[in-house]
Amino acid sequence: TAEIGVDKLVGFLENDRQFRCGGGDLRAIVASAMVRTTLGINKLRCASLAEDLLAFLSSFHVEIVERLLPGRISALPDLLFIPRPKHASTRFIGSWVCACLSCAVMMVSQWAAWLTSPIIEDAIEGGSAEASTTQRNPTQTITFNLDVGMTSEEQLGYELGAIGVAPDKAERHFCRDTCNAACAICRTAASMKVEESLFVGRLAVVLAPVSGDVIALPGAWREHPDTSEGASIRRAEAKTLALARRRPLGDLGEEYINVVVPAMPSFDWERMPGPEAPLSAPPELAVLPLLKVAPGSLDAAAPSALHGVASGVRSALVKVRGRWWRLKGCGNGTEGFPVEAKGDAGELNVRGCCFQHTADTELRMTALAAEALAAADFDCANQPVASFRYKPEAEWPLPRIDRYCALFETLGNARLGDHLIAGLLELLPHVVSEPPGKGFEEVRAAIVSGRACADPSDLWPTSMVTSCGMPTADVASQLTKSGHALAESAPPLADEMGGKIPADLHDTWNAASSVLGSELEVGREATGEPSGLLWLAWRLGWECGLAVRALHAADISWGTYADTMGVHCNAHVNNFVVKPPTVGRQTTFLAALDFDMAFTKAGFVPEAMVERASLGFDSWEGLLNFEATMGMKTVLSGDTFASTGVANSAVVPESHALVEMAFRDTLVCAYEAALEGSPDAHPHNAAMRAAAYQFIRLALCLTTH
Repeated sequence: TAEIGVDKLVGFLENDRQFRCGGGDLRAIVASAMVRTTLGINKLRCASLAEDLLAFLSSFHVEIVERLLPGRISALPDLLFIPRPKHASTRFIGSWVCACLSCAVMMVSQWAAWLTSPIIEDAIEGGSAEASTTQRNPTQTITFNLDVGMTSEEQLGYELGAIGVAPDKAERHFCRDTCNAACAICRTAASMKVEESLFVGRLAVVLAPVSGDVIALPGAWREHPDTSEGASIRRAEAKTLALARRRPLGDLGEEYINVVVPAMPSFDWERMPGPEAPLSAPPELAVLPLLKVAPGSLDAAAPSALHGVASGVRSALVKVRGRWWRLKGCGNGTEGFPVEAKGDAGELNVRGCCFQHTADTELRMTALAAEALAAADFDCANQPVASFRYKPEAEWPLPRIDRYCALFETLGNARLGDHLIAGLLELLPHVVSEPPGKGFEEVRAAIVSGRACADPSDLWPTSMVTSCGMPTADVASQLTKSGHALAESAPPLADEMGGKIPADLHDTWNAASSVLGSELEVGREATGEPSGLLWLAWRLGWECGLAVRALHAADISWGTYADTMGVHCNAHVNNFVVKPPTVGRQTTFLAALDFDMAFTKAGFVPEAMVERASLGFDSWEGLLNFEATMGMKTVLSGDTFASTGVANSAVVPESHALVEMAFRDTLVCAYEAALEGSPDAHPHNAAMRAAAYQFIRLALCLTTH
């Protein structure tokens, strides 16, 4: 034959002893390699077979390497397409590790046998010192021929090594070498690490081991006492403890007379006696508690210190053995655990840590919340693992207050409010073009129609509309009805953003910008949506409503109450993390967390909230209503009335005020629809999701500060 096509090439690669490739993807890889050659043909020509084959093999190599890059390799069904020569030359694939591994196994086996082999010491049984030594030293020999595949230079190097002239290590490469900018794998890994920082954090911290205990989860938690007569004594004791915690801890001593701790209106969670649950933390986190320390300090230089990223002031994330772990309460920055005046009347509070009752609450309530959220097909961001108890130092002024840290495996850290929504609002003028001449009149008309406004000329901000209990608009649906759409396009390159994008994120920003337009076009065509941003706003608001509805249906309060340190409401947008694209359920963007103040209806103590009856806190229904309305809904609208945990400080230019209003209205409208169990007007779509994650990357690049 004059030409060799894809099928014959596949057969050659499968059967030739220098390749022995296989797998279901092999044919597609070969076809792609043919397309990307510089030959401009899809078959090898026998007349120029040597040149054509070399060109094909070069492209074949690139195709294989691209599939093995970080981020792609884990999605492959198999790796059988990688060439597996019968006798590989170490010149091309690196040193053969089997020799080292086999010797290591042999040495460990020998040592174990020496330790455990029986010894015949009794002379009556024929034992002797010589026999004993022989039995404890089993002979094992492995011989390797390392000559095959070496170049003459490599062979000479090893021969000279035998007389003390070893090969120069500077000429060899090791796994800890600096990344090579020209290496595709190094570039991809570095790019993935930078993008990962958008979702987990970028403020570096160091955690060092300190004295204390690592406490595993209990085998079981004791249920709260019910209202039966048999549980009356235990219930009374639990209620007394909950009410007593609402006052300063003067019972502990004179130095505690003005000290307070968080006082949720609920019973404490109790650990059942018996064996603890197996500790699932890696060894780096399972031996001693960890505490944030100053970079450059002696503690930070300890070999067992871990490097991570900050999460707020008192928490941190560390990546250990390929997984991310959250340490909640591991120090107030690098100050340790200062005692500060934080109460309404100047009461003192320990900062930077959890306490036994709040750590146990978060461990238990996170598990209960995860069950409730999973039933609604939604992710919980944290998985409970253990807790740390820090040993009091000699100078610690409150030795009767134990300081705790709760440990979780976690999905991420970028927050919906301060990072994503703030970033999307800052992004608006860069991706939404104002129609020339008439401005955003179609958007105004859509808001007016969706709100059913009596006076179209007087549009109130979403926060005011929401706080007055008035309806908000599903702006995307109104635009579709009127036949209009938002003009959305890619933002300028990072260099043109006036220094807003950190230098190491320029490639991430530019990569997202380069594909946003095409992916947005595909998504909008697949769904008929008039706007990718408004679709994303609907999804985010919907997921907030879905989570609150699921928790409330399971009789869980996210954490709404008042104590000496003020009014608390944990049902807000910063208690959702934005998941990396491949993490968790692939039909949602968010995952819920922060349940250290959460409690159940069964554990609720309404007597603790009598003084806050005006807010409705003295009844279960009143608490949940506050969470659903004054909590989550007002924060989505842009207000901060019920939350001290969300800045809501994004500033949008006046030119795009109507687009911001449309975005905020959509968030709230979607939230209410999900909370009420109404139909999902803008359901999840895979093509829109791909475009939405480009918006998310761009937004997070703008809020790394």
